[in-house]
Amino acid sequence: MITSKVAVNYRVNPTYSASIYKNVGKDFNNVIVNPAIEECVKSVAAKYNAEQLITNRPVVSNEMEKEISQKINPYGLFIEELNIIDFDFSDEFNKAIEAKQTAQQQALKAEQDLARIKVEAQQLVEKAKAESESYQLKNQQITDKIIMMEFIEKWNGKLPVVTSGGSALFDINSIINTESIKNENKS
Repeated sequence: MITSKVAVNYRVNPTYSASIYKNVGKDFNNVIVNPAIEECVKSVAAKYNAEQLITNRPVVSNEMEKEISQKINPYGLFIEELNIIDFDFSDEFNKAIEAKQTAQQQALKAEQDLARIKVEAQQLVEKAKAESESYQLKNQQITDKIIMMEFIEKWNGKLPVVTSGGSALFDINSIINTESIKNENKS
């Protein structure tokens, strides 16, 4: 259900004033104008749904003015201006509009969340690719000498205390002997 308020400013053509007074009387506003306004407003409003009434307000207003003019002009009454003051909708309709707006906002938020998640996932993929390339480059550069150098730099001078089933985890003697043989060959 829609309730509307319109304001219509009209004038009486002086050449028709005597005829209006003689044929209709002093109450021409209630006899001619108000019924024409009510009929035309209802007629025009029925052509549109509630959303269209709001979004196409200037078109609706022009159409109302045109129909009212067609009704009252033959009596010598002319519309100066018509303004739609308000469209008031039922509580059920207002609640439905609010629910629709809420649903649209939630859908928009969900779309934005999905886009954010996709960007974050793409960032993780790119980070993993970069790490993979980094490991590949490091792997290409690692040699026995680099490993030995790292071991010696980090060694605190103590032999490991962990053993495994009677065999050593590292054969440190072979590493030391290999290095000392290489050093002897260089000298």
